[in-house]
Amino acid sequence: MKRSSLADRAALALLLAALCGLSSRTAPGAGGRGTKTDRPALGRCVSPAGALLRCAGSGKDCRALEPQAAVHAGDLLIALPGTRAEIDLRQGTVRLSLLGHLPKEADDPVLGSAVRLDRAAGLAGLELTVEGGRALLAHRGKKGGVRVRLHFGKDVLRLDLAEPGTEVAVEMVSRWPAGAPFSARPKPEQRPVADGVVLLLKGQLDAQFNDGAEHSGLRGRVMYHWNSHRGPAGPLPYKEVPAWAAGPAPDKDVARVLDRLRQRLAGKDAIAVLREAVDGADPSQRVLAVHGEGAIGDIEGILKVLNGAKDAKVRRAAAATLRHLSGRGAAEDVRIYEALVKDGYKPGQAENVMYLLHGFTGEALAEAATYETLIDYLQHGKPAVRELAAEQLYRLVPQGRAIAYDAAAGPDERARAHAAWRRLIPAGKLPPAPK
Repeated sequence: MKRSSLADRAALALLLAALCGLSSRTAPGAGGRGTKTDRPALGRCVSPAGALLRCAGSGKDCRALEPQAAVHAGDLLIALPGTRAEIDLRQGTVRLSLLGHLPKEADDPVLGSAVRLDRAAGLAGLELTVEGGRALLAHRGKKGGVRVRLHFGKDVLRLDLAEPGTEVAVEMVSRWPAGAPFSARPKPEQRPVADGVVLLLKGQLDAQFNDGAEHSGLRGRVMYHWNSHRGPAGPLPYKEVPAWAAGPAPDKDVARVLDRLRQRLAGKDAIAVLREAVDGADPSQRVLAVHGEGAIGDIEGILKVLNGAKDAKVRRAAAATLRHLSGRGAAEDVRIYEALVKDGYKPGQAENVMYLLHGFTGEALAEAATYETLIDYLQHGKPAVRELAAEQLYRLVPQGRAIAYDAAAGPDERARAHAAWRRLIPAGKLPPAPK
């Protein structure tokens, strides 16, 4: 009897496993077609076609999801800059909104927004990592609470959205400390500084970082903060809801360009579409496409722009985008370096680009040699070095912004700009004090 009972149980277990496998292996893919996967479906895309991308990794196989396409445990989901992409999770009881950001400053640390659905936690909760950018989580159920586990490095913030209508905003940014050294073989401790914040926007929240104290019944303007060097902190008060929590709000002209780009992305390979848009006739779309390449990690596409685009505005966007990519982590830093070497840069030249992306320490900015080097780089043989050097000079020396310089111009025009910078900052001197 025992043998028969054990055999029956084993057979039943195999049957149940097979049935579960059938239910989870077929799901709508990026283009709305059925694709096989052993990962369970956690929700569905509820954005217009082309608004939400699913990528295999940074710069790898990115495709736009169609409305109602399933999202799965392990998926890396991305909203392009200026775009709001939405996903219904946990049978529609949780709405996840990814808020892509259009940068206004060269050193803006936010572009698109990327979230990884780490693994299924059953219908009782969700588990995810905000890898970069901004997102909203809203409890859209009719009763009860929803548990969400947010990963910040090795730390985990457990959130209980305690009642329907509860909403939280999440932001994750990272960048290298000014002047951080570059290494083609970085050690574990060599990494950008990352900052994460969770803001309670409405409703009631229970929260706990790792195994620390649990805080229940939180209401009002309460936040949690995480830093990769200092660790977690909270709950803390905050004064005002940031404007970005309402989602991207580009002007009408930019919104139209974004909409056209979104329609071109629908059901297609995102890298190919963005590279084609970068080469298109519309200058506004070219800039947006460059920022989009940064959001999905298309380093080769960005370097192509930086090395060869005729439009200075598009090249400046590529320089800022490359800095954003560098700040994501040591692995992305090495990817940029390797792409430069593959593109024909000597290792020393590639290292110069990386140091320009990392910026300068206060000590370096107090040395005349730093400015002499930057001015000399305006005549460098590699376009990317010229562009990044000019960007640093214009940022560090506001008095020089009246000097016209185009990294793609001919040698004579560049020489005139080089001479003008030399007159402003003679050899051995520091820049004049700003007025």
